[in-house]
Amino acid sequence: MKTLVTRFVGLALAVTVAWPLASQADDQERKKAWTSVGSTGTLSRVDLDRVTFTGPSLALAPTTTGSVVARYNVVATDALFSVLGERTGTLLKVVYRDPGAGATVTAALFRSSLIDSGGTSQLVAFSSESFPQAPGIQENSVSTCVPHSFEFEHRAYHVEVTLTRAVGGPIPLLRAIQVTTVPCIL
Repeated sequence: MKTLVTRFVGLALAVTVAWPLASQADDQERKKAWTSVGSTGTLSRVDLDRVTFTGPSLALAPTTTGSVVARYNVVATDALFSVLGERTGTLLKVVYRDPGAGATVTAALFRSSLIDSGGTSQLVAFSSESFPQAPGIQENSVSTCVPHSFEFEHRAYHVEVTLTRAVGGPIPLLRAIQVTTVPCIL
């Protein structure tokens, strides 16, 4: 009888200790957002000569004016799936440098159908012009609570980033981008 009680107490203690740890692990799983650094984007051959790669960053070359587009494939991560019954939206975070007039960083998350020729639609868009310009690196985000769920079995997702510089303008830079879900309150 004493052995049975000891086993029961041991099991109860193990469950009491393990339950909060499992809950914390579940929270961590949900927080694993899709993230990419600027230097990993896909560019056209023409644009490769118009940019510089420094560590994780992508920037326009000092002599480049106009726009350069980089695309980033979004893959499934735990943070892109909401818990059953949760109403969530999509958040697009951008870490960038927009030092002043004549420079812009834009980013947009798109989804494309894998099943038919349903085309491509934009889910959320970011523009550095919507935030104060600064000489250093800054982090800003935009989100939407439009009903949406990531369906990787039927759709592909990508982020398209455009760096733009006017003649005589400062050099814009992309350090990183992130996509995750956020709770929506109605």
